Amino acid sequence: MSSHQTTAHSDTENQEETYTDESSPDQYKTITLGLVPAPELAEKFAYKLVEDLPQLLNDQIDDQIHWKIKVLTDPLTGGTEDAHEIMEKTEAFKQEHDWDYAICITDLPILSSGRLVVAEASNDRNSGYISFPSLGAFPLQRRLRESIFQLTSEIHHGSPAPEDLKDENKKSRRELRKQRESKRLLGRSLTERLSPIEKAHFNKDENDAGIRFYNKHKTTGRIRLLSGMALANSPWTIFSSFKSVIAVAFATGSYGLIFPTLWQLSDGYGIFRFIALMITAMVAMVIWIIVAHSLWEKHSRDSGSRFLVRLYNTATIITLGVAVLFYYVVILILFLLAVVLFVPGNILEQNLGHAPTVTTYVLLAWLASSVATLAGSLGAGLESEETILNATYGYRQRRRRQEKQEDEEK
Repeated sequence: MSSHQTTAHSDTENQEETYTDESSPDQYKTITLGLVPAPELAEKFAYKLVEDLPQLLNDQIDDQIHWKIKVLTDPLTGGTEDAHEIMEKTEAFKQEHDWDYAICITDLPILSSGRLVVAEASNDRNSGYISFPSLGAFPLQRRLRESIFQLTSEIHHGSPAPEDLKDENKKSRRELRKQRESKRLLGRSLTERLSPIEKAHFNKDENDAGIRFYNKHKTTGRIRLLSGMALANSPWTIFSSFKSVIAVAFATGSYGLIFPTLWQLSDGYGIFRFIALMITAMVAMVIWIIVAHSLWEKHSRDSGSRFLVRLYNTATIITLGVAVLFYYVVILILFLLAVVLFVPGNILEQNLGHAPTVTTYVLLAWLASSVATLAGSLGAGLESEETILNATYGYRQRRRRQEKQEDEEK
């Protein structure tokens, strides 16, 4: 096992951290790979991975190299959805900090020639980037590690054009094996088979040697992207803002539990009506949050393409839907406890005309949860509006553009 050494020092306005494999002999050539993640989730995953990267690169790419990894978080890497612009920014970081290679990890969808790009590596610039939402939601950490490794391999070994493959017999088996390992961005899991990622060389008119990885199928690629965008919005952080909503909803529903009308309705409803009420209550809450906090993005000159605006809005709906689902589960658990305490079995039997079962109590709690969500929580205010806003792409983009403008003015 190799030992890893971590040092931190101030670099411009950001904090740059270094990770290196101390097991490599001193006479080996040193290559510095700089990672530039966007703030928040991309930064979190990057720091989880980097301690193992030097050893991974040494074992899988070139064991005659002393690999040094540097991490520098910068909000401006998440400020653009344009492939060309983000590659230029990544190269600028590489030159500014005197790195050999640089890879940007952005939390935005990236467009190139109207197609969604998963990742890109330029051999001329010795730089690349990864749109980590395009990798999908789970298991994101493994996919991000594989993507960083593959892009580094592409930059280091190069990506030969088809006409160059006829010279393969002149290369050693080790060189061929390591070069062929960079054919795929990700492994051969079931998800990658259902939503494959294809590799394409840069166009001849781009005056650059390199490769791009695209989602091969439009539908499955968008599903993968939206799941990754929803994860990047961190829906679990929104749940902390639901404390007052849960309090109002639980108080409203608990009051309704003392009246026989709710008991009789829960006993007479069919399962499809319960499902319809639950969905209606959850959809109503999502719409209320969007309207109350102005989360719906409208297309404008500064907001990007219409397609990206639709992606942002869809990701917002999914994110809030997941957060509201967490809320509903908590409310349901609370009401399961409440019906046992508030509704004695003998009184319930007198009103319903039959002995109550476990199913009777579950259905009563289920109906109370839906009614409470509709009647009580829609009038309550969320505790932290900043948390809700920060969990949407549109707000984070406006904030980053403002930071960029302020930085340029300075």
